[in-house]
Amino acid sequence: MALTGKYELIREEGQLEFLTAVGVPEERAKKMLADKTLEITLSGNSVSLTRPGGQKQTLTFGEEKVETGPDGRTIKNIAKLDGDKLLLDSQFGETGSLKREYVLSGNELTVISTSEKPGVAPGKRIYKKI
Repeated sequence: MALTGKYELIREEGQLEFLTAVGVPEERAKKMLADKTLEITLSGNSVSLTRPGGQKQTLTFGEEKVETGPDGRTIKNIAKLDGDKLLLDSQFGETGSLKREYVLSGNELTVISTSEKPGVAPGKRIYKKI
């Protein structure tokens, strides 16, 4: 699948504002945004997302995976493929949910983060394939 590959961040649009609006403390959000590379591996019915330092998340399409976030909250994740788009839905207990859409156009990967929380503008991270 075309999404498989290594990517390097080229710009962000409103991602820090998005993270703080959904309740991530600003210092934690800045640390999260320090990651400038991403590797996506699609294999069979699963996807792996690898970030700097070896942080790896592997999800099976359509199956819920329960994980513990860096702040100790329980996160329920579900990954889906919709044509050439990778969709990740994350539910944070009673505090709401986030959706991430990974869209590849040519050599550019756009990750759009949205929240069900009213008034929260989407955040974007745009990467180039390396």
